[in-house]
Amino acid sequence: MESNKNDSKQLWLAAVMFFNIMVKNFLKNNNGEFSEEEKKFIQSYIQYGYLSIISGCITIGLVVLYYFYPSTILYWIHTLSIVTTLAIVVVWSIGVLSGSILYHKDAIQYGTINEEKDTIILYFIPLYNIIIRYTAHQFDQPNIRVKESLLRWAIWAIISIWNSQILLIFRTILILIRVVTIAAGIDVIQDKVKNILPQTFTVNPEELRAYAIATIDFFSQKIQQKIIQPSRKELVQAYQKTYSHLHPIDITIIIQYSIWSLLMAIRIRSIYQNQTNILYIPVLIIIGRYIIMYRKRKHLPPLPLAREIHLFILNMYNKIIKK
Repeated sequence: MESNKNDSKQLWLAAVMFFNIMVKNFLKNNNGEFSEEEKKFIQSYIQYGYLSIISGCITIGLVVLYYFYPSTILYWIHTLSIVTTLAIVVVWSIGVLSGSILYHKDAIQYGTINEEKDTIILYFIPLYNIIIRYTAHQFDQPNIRVKESLLRWAIWAIISIWNSQILLIFRTILILIRVVTIAAGIDVIQDKVKNILPQTFTVNPEELRAYAIATIDFFSQKIQQKIIQPSRKELVQAYQKTYSHLHPIDITIIIQYSIWSLLMAIRIRSIYQNQTNILYIPVLIIIGRYIIMYRKRKHLPPLPLAREIHLFILNMYNKIIKK
């Protein structure tokens, strides 16, 4: 009996030390050798092991990033990540050796992934997800995993392209955590969120722009005290419809993408002057996205900001002409 307890403790320790997947398979093949209480403890520490793996992967990624892009910010971030990973391992090791259970499996709030995990992980590769999305061209019944990937990378690009290295790294870590949990067969996205996801955009991630523009338009009409005023939801739907179209290459699209190219050139110049080379990545991914869409469909979506600048210029021109 004592030998069996020592074996179970060794399994707990192995689960914490990044070998939880192997421990899970061992427990499955030797299920009858342990009591229900021991299996409960082992399964609990298998779940701990996933956090060890996630933290370890993030740490490795940050260490590699710091090696290529040494900076004070990255130094402190990767140091904090190393300390966090070590703390997780030490605390859990003490819990194992003392025979304590720190986390009850019954309290775990996540689902399992029954699909091919390798395929899902590929969906989270930027640009490859664009190829899959627009090759399938199924917007009424989309692949939810691909759509989630597009949404995550779209938010990543929006935040990263105009902001600092810290936000880019933070958003990248969140995506990495999602990929690692998928690889472990864990689905942390609840059903309620999965139901909301299809509503975020219909065809193009550019539709996310609708939420900002609709809010501005809604309060602008409130201030003007217009008698007939659509609700914010109606405005969001109207603007989403605008950005959901894929247009052939006409003069409007050429103008919008010319304005966008100018904005990208200004951003690239800013990155070059500040020597923040890591911020080239979101710029290159966004440029790659539109190149792929043009090559695949010969159609392009309206561009947020560039479209508004174009409309503003047209309105100003029309006012001058009328005078």
